[in-house]
Amino acid sequence: MLITEDINNAKDLANQLSELNSIRQELTKESSEKIIKKIENEKKKEEKVIVVYDDTIHESIAGIVAGRVKEKYNMPCIVLTKGKEMPKGSARSIEVYNIFEELSKCSELIEKFGGHSMAAGLSIKEENIIPLRNKLNDICKLSDEDIIPTVKIDSPLGLNYLNENLINIIESLRPFGKGNSSPLFAIKNANIERLWLLGKEKNFLKLRFKFEANKKILYVDGVSFDKFEVFKEEVISKYGEEEFIRACDSSYVNIKADIIYYPNINEFNGKRNIQLMIKHIRIN
Repeated sequence: MLITEDINNAKDLANQLSELNSIRQELTKESSEKIIKKIENEKKKEEKVIVVYDDTIHESIAGIVAGRVKEKYNMPCIVLTKGKEMPKGSARSIEVYNIFEELSKCSELIEKFGGHSMAAGLSIKEENIIPLRNKLNDICKLSDEDIIPTVKIDSPLGLNYLNENLINIIESLRPFGKGNSSPLFAIKNANIERLWLLGKEKNFLKLRFKFEANKKILYVDGVSFDKFEVFKEEVISKYGEEEFIRACDSSYVNIKADIIYYPNINEFNGKRNIQLMIKHIRIN
């Protein structure tokens, strides 16, 4: 937190912070894409524990990059980069794999490490990186089922059951946070009729869902700020790249998907509309 009594100084500081944050976000995006490309090219995703070293990654974002890789593949991931004396990096894990315990079994290969079951930091000599990767995978007991992504929901909830009264009841459960998570609901085979790519970089996703209630055709919009890449990959995988490009150009689609969402009310220009905050999406 920065504090000043000078309004002009406050604006300058805010602009500097905003610029630095934009640079950091772009650096994180580029680094994540680079590491994922490296994983794909070297077929590291065929291993149960991903260990990747790249001396161009800034050590301040190694943990964020490891987290993004973990989210993409649903596998434990260690991202290592160049340190002052030796490579250092961060590990991010999944619930069924205690990364700290597994690193403890490889302590003879690591100079120092610390953390907990889901995350860790470590320093390691470069010549021990490959032996560490090999040992972690040799002793890994993760099954194929363990690395299938799972999401806990509170209840299935069809779009035809959504109304403002229900959303008000859900909102009355706030504040959400640790120990009182925001409730999540699921729909299978939801009909997506339109899509829009929003934001400066066209990486925010807005979808229009079509459904029937009381013998009427109705629509509700859903937005996602972090699932565009997942959506893109799955649409291309199931329908082909040409269909994805056509859909983006025309904004009209005919796709079914399973979604996990949180409903809220979007107020804009004096109008109140039900909106879905999309947390996970799987194209059918």
